[in-house]
Amino acid sequence: MKVPLDLPVASTGRWQLLRAGIQNLWEYDDQRFVFHRGRLLLRGQNESGKTKALEVLLPFLLDANLQPSRLDPFGSTSRSMRWNLIGDWNPEANTSIGYVWLELGRVENGETRYCTVGAGLRARRASTDTDAWYFRTSQRIDVDLLLVEDRLPLERPALTKAIDARGQVYQQAAEYRRAVNDEIFGMEEEQYGSLIDALLQLRRPQLSKKLDPEELSQILSASLPPLDRTVVASLAEGFERLDKHRLERDDVSATLQTLRRFRKVYERYVASAVKAAAKDLTTGESSYHIARESLRKAEEELEALYGERKALAGEIAALDAERQELAARLAALRSSDGFRAVEHLADAERLAQQEETRAQREGVLAAKDREAERVATARLGEAEKERVDQGKRAEAARRSTARAAEDASLGQDHAGIDELFDRGELEAAASAIESLHGRREQHLARLRKLEDAALDARKRRDRAAQAFSDATDRAADFRDRLDRAEKQAQAVRSELEDSIGRWSRGLRVLLLDPDDVRELAPLETPERVRRAEEATRKALGDHLTAARLELEKVKEELEDRRREHDELAALTHRPPSAPAWRAPRPTDRPGAPLYLLCDFDDGVDETVRGAIEGALEAAGLLDAWVEPSGGLLDADTFDLVLSPAPLEGRTLLDVLRPMEGPVPAPVVETLLSSIALTDDGPGGEES
Repeated sequence: MKVPLDLPVASTGRWQLLRAGIQNLWEYDDQRFVFHRGRLLLRGQNESGKTKALEVLLPFLLDANLQPSRLDPFGSTSRSMRWNLIGDWNPEANTSIGYVWLELGRVENGETRYCTVGAGLRARRASTDTDAWYFRTSQRIDVDLLLVEDRLPLERPALTKAIDARGQVYQQAAEYRRAVNDEIFGMEEEQYGSLIDALLQLRRPQLSKKLDPEELSQILSASLPPLDRTVVASLAEGFERLDKHRLERDDVSATLQTLRRFRKVYERYVASAVKAAAKDLTTGESSYHIARESLRKAEEELEALYGERKALAGEIAALDAERQELAARLAALRSSDGFRAVEHLADAERLAQQEETRAQREGVLAAKDREAERVATARLGEAEKERVDQGKRAEAARRSTARAAEDASLGQDHAGIDELFDRGELEAAASAIESLHGRREQHLARLRKLEDAALDARKRRDRAAQAFSDATDRAADFRDRLDRAEKQAQAVRSELEDSIGRWSRGLRVLLLDPDDVRELAPLETPERVRRAEEATRKALGDHLTAARLELEKVKEELEDRRREHDELAALTHRPPSAPAWRAPRPTDRPGAPLYLLCDFDDGVDETVRGAIEGALEAAGLLDAWVEPSGGLLDADTFDLVLSPAPLEGRTLLDVLRPMEGPVPAPVVETLLSSIALTDDGPGGEES
């Protein structure tokens, strides 16, 4: 067999198209097509056979359906596979056999694997039927397998013999489809059929001129693998969480809007309250200063009156003393001898008259002083009363001012100013009041700005309310339009369902359930189809990659288990021969024979092992039946059943260890300790 030198070689871990062939079919004698990285470009003039190559290769070799409508890319039924084999262009041929095939390859575990699938076709001029058989093999055409020998295509028996154990020849198309799907794609049967339908649609010539986005979307969606229920459940939970978060966000937004509206109202209230408190504070401070000034003047007048009263009292005391002295002198003169003297009479009268005049004048002055003292005392009482009233008014003004300061959050500042007034530091108190008044003016200015900002906010709110009203009107208009559109869509959907029902009832070959067809929802735009397809394909690609990796791990583990199983199956362990007296044992009997419940310790010599096994077999103990709870001789099978009775000295427990099995290890351990081990065997061996 001459092997071509330019055969393509697989380079990826996925199945990749390498070659295709058409032999003895239509006008093709023996044609090979070589793919480059899994792709093939066919160029040529019209009627050169490009469409015919697609017709007999793909997707026919995946579909194995000989219906003319599925073979012809245009959907025509005028050219069948029989015509391709023995048409009018070949009138001399009575029987014709042809082959079409595809070669795929992949790299797996560093080795290149190949898979060749194909179909053998035979037509007779005397019959309208076309015989077909299909094959799948790991052989490569022109390397390990020839479909044409001496220019004669192989018959099916010859092909079966040529393939032998390296593949299989199928007589039924359904078996071939399942084999190709299992080997190359590994899809569900329904999904594989959808993939074939998609390939048939995409194979049509001039596809873009008659492209139906909805139909194409349905075909591509049907060809995609089904979504994992776990992924769908996870997405559903995610959407539920998103809905919950959206509701929580709406509640928080509504609460925030309410708080903002409350803040605006409260800002206006605070501004009014602070303004009123500042006004009361200013009024109280003015009243307080006026009262303190009046009190100071009244105290000064009272001090002056006290001084004047004291001076008048001193003058009155001096006048009384002088009057008493003059009265005493007058009395002395009257009692003196000279007074009685005549010559002194005139002088005495004159002096008496002068003294009387003086006394009268002093009396008048004293009366005036007493009147002045009375008036001063009255004025002093009035001043004291005024002072008390001024003190009360000052104390009331002080308390009012303190309350106003506390309401205006100026309690500490007021206490400091009041302390300055009490110490008499009026200039420092006035400076502190002016500083406080300046700060109050700044606060009032800020409040006015806030009031202006609140006014602007109200204006913006009014504008927003107007915009919201306009948007509400537009939304109502949109809802009306949407209702009309939904009614129109419902009418169109009803008409579509009626059309689908009539169409599905008219089908003869393709049987569809009208209810399932009605559930197909049309996509809104081709762009949305593309985005949804890309996102779905990407997500499914990721899941497919993860699934493939997991599948590779499972396959490796399965291969290891199979290898281990094969190794264990290859081991030979012949059970000991049953004693001649024992009848066959029942299969459902509880327990197990002794040799399956124990094994030698690692340190026991092979010679000793042989001697002990021989001794147990000779005594009928090697195959003795051990029940989970012990027992006696079975009357039906005469099988020896051991009853545990531990012994002293060396026993089988010194060289054997219990194994896991249907009998608990402690029971086996007690049983082994019930069989003595001695050294009196041949050659001193243990037995």
